[in-house]
Amino acid sequence: MPSDFGPNEVVYEEVFGDSRGFTINRQTITKDFTFRISSDWFVEWAESQNLPGTNLDLLYDDKVMQQQLLPIFYGLVPLTFMFYISDTEFQLLYCASLTAKQINWTTWEIKVTYDIPDDNGSNQGGGSGGATGPSDGENNSVKFTQVSFNGSVTTEKIQKARVIECQRAKNRPGSEPLPYQNGGYGLIGYSEDGIEGAEVYVRSFKFQITQYMPPTKLTYSYVRRLSRLLTTMNSKNFFGFAPGSVMFMGYSGEGDLYQAVPVTLEFEVKPNFRFSDTTEAIANPNDQVSIVGGKKVIVTTNQFDTIYEPEFPPTEVNSSNGVQPAGVHSGWSIVAYEYAPQIVSGTRGRVIRVPSHRSVLRHYKYADYKEFQL
Repeated sequence: MPSDFGPNEVVYEEVFGDSRGFTINRQTITKDFTFRISSDWFVEWAESQNLPGTNLDLLYDDKVMQQQLLPIFYGLVPLTFMFYISDTEFQLLYCASLTAKQINWTTWEIKVTYDIPDDNGSNQGGGSGGATGPSDGENNSVKFTQVSFNGSVTTEKIQKARVIECQRAKNRPGSEPLPYQNGGYGLIGYSEDGIEGAEVYVRSFKFQITQYMPPTKLTYSYVRRLSRLLTTMNSKNFFGFAPGSVMFMGYSGEGDLYQAVPVTLEFEVKPNFRFSDTTEAIANPNDQVSIVGGKKVIVTTNQFDTIYEPEFPPTEVNSSNGVQPAGVHSGWSIVAYEYAPQIVSGTRGRVIRVPSHRSVLRHYKYADYKEFQL
């Protein structure tokens, strides 16, 4: 197979007979590939130096191989290999080593070995193959990725909540109406100085995706692109999450030009929502799945919470980038209220505050997450 560097300048050729051998035992599976790389560069670009005390020249053609060609070849080697055990089951092997041996002045032999890493080589089987595992048949990425995640709760301050029971003090006139009705919403800690509010728990979900990028693809341009994608929301479905619910929160990576570089991308999910004046519900905890072109696809149009607020009409405008049902807003939206004064009549009339306007605001921008090249 000719390389991309020019006609016949570098030729990669698999050595059949020596290549594709494998070993299976109780602990691991090993698969070997053998290639020969031929190029006149090894001689033309090689440096020479006299051997000490002689007039003989020593040709440093291996220096050309090691410094110029081998990093390029290593960047092209797939990091994983699917070792099929049956029609539907396979064991995912990982690139373990790469060795090189010189055949002659213009040809080197490269051997690549795949096996199961120590932390995935127990007798209890498993691995990442078949239709099980984190993806469970979802095609969210065309690259080898690892996913880590954590779910927790954080706090945020709210100004009003559902009223379970509102009672009048005994020293108040019996004819004085209650400021809040049971089942409705009331202000938390309202006084003439303002609304104190209360800290409440909200669910938080964060996950990290690590992809192993060849050095030839991890460029300064890609790093700058990541910096511009920070604090953006997903404009389309992303790893089974609805548009507008995922935010890119950070990234990290470290490596060199001679090995694949792990790049970790960090995301946080806040569930989308809509307001209703009749019902209340959290998003269905189970995925809705459809099969498109023989592939498993997660339907995200039902991934939103329904918040009950009888004081206001249901939301109607779509703010989740136009791809969610009407009235569904991004989980990263800002909800703000305005309160109007209202006089409660009676023997001792007093002024209270009631919600008069509700606004759903957007601050963060959308981005197409295909720019991550996952």
